[in-house]
Amino acid sequence: MGVPGTRPLRPLGNSPSGLNINPNTQTLYVANQSDDTVSVIDTSACNQHQLAGCNQTWKTVPVLEQPFRLAINKTSDTIYVSGFNDSMSVINGATCNASANSTCNQPQPTTSTGNRPNDIAIDEATNTIYVANRSSNTVSIVDGTHCQGSDASGCGQPWPAFNVADLPQSLFFDPRTRTLYVGSDVDTMHDDVVSIIDTRHCNNSDATDCSAKATIPVFDSPIAIGILFDTNTVFVLNRFTMKVTIFDSSTCNATNVTGCPTSVPPQVSIAAFPDALSNPFANITTGRSVVIDQRKHTVFIPTLTDTDLVVLNGNSCRPGHLNGCTPKIVNPRTGGTPNFAAVDPSSETVYVANFDELTISIAQDKY
Repeated sequence: MGVPGTRPLRPLGNSPSGLNINPNTQTLYVANQSDDTVSVIDTSACNQHQLAGCNQTWKTVPVLEQPFRLAINKTSDTIYVSGFNDSMSVINGATCNASANSTCNQPQPTTSTGNRPNDIAIDEATNTIYVANRSSNTVSIVDGTHCQGSDASGCGQPWPAFNVADLPQSLFFDPRTRTLYVGSDVDTMHDDVVSIIDTRHCNNSDATDCSAKATIPVFDSPIAIGILFDTNTVFVLNRFTMKVTIFDSSTCNATNVTGCPTSVPPQVSIAAFPDALSNPFANITTGRSVVIDQRKHTVFIPTLTDTDLVVLNGNSCRPGHLNGCTPKIVNPRTGGTPNFAAVDPSSETVYVANFDELTISIAQDKY
């Protein structure tokens, strides 16, 4: 059952977590953490315009233990799924999608990473897959050339990794500036940082310089990172304060660090019930994703504490214009414990994974 007034909630696997969409095959992939599976959903049949098509049993893919996050290389049509057992599963999206399922029920190849792999970012131009290893304090560099859905011959080899600040948990790759942003939880709230990595010399063919070009203090648990490209706005989600840290990527990237903040950048609250912030012992947590519709300039953030999907207007919420960062709540409201989200601009649909309710909420992509 969902919260009264919400969009219909659709049953899925146990503990739905990371999810992502391949628009080329109109397929939504959802990692089911407690089932050790990934659900395969047809977004052409299940979206905000086709709610009746959501009420069906979806095919699932067996993957590694406790799958938690996933990313899609659309160029190679490969789905990479990280879990808590120091490896990733590799799914062939060409033969396991909404319309083709010949390999969905087969055991999937895996490749080793560091300890407790978390977020995944992909540079499709170089076919490099970056994996944040939370307990190893490293980021793995996986070569997707021979470790992908159609060619897993190289997945058995060990991968190089580079050191970053302690407890890396979030990644975002900006292909325009070849910059990898790495969010680290470090040890205390006041030491948490986002590191700037130049991937021109930190990729699957050239890993000669993976050192951080700058580190930005972000105050509290950077659980997710997103960038609105047209306004060069970096959104860093601060998990335990229900805030978003904002800075300008045009002057804070791999080749230009002149504008990288040396003190904590401005932050804005996304709490729907800000009075709760007066209690320092309250369990105030966001979800684990920042999802952006680059065409509409809308930013979506699931919040666990408020059981809502927050939306920001990226046109008015940008560096130097924080007065425009007024959070709104998607209406109708989503279900309980929303943890991850994904947006499909083609159907103007936001899919929200509700961890404890074992459901997916369907929301409209609008501000």
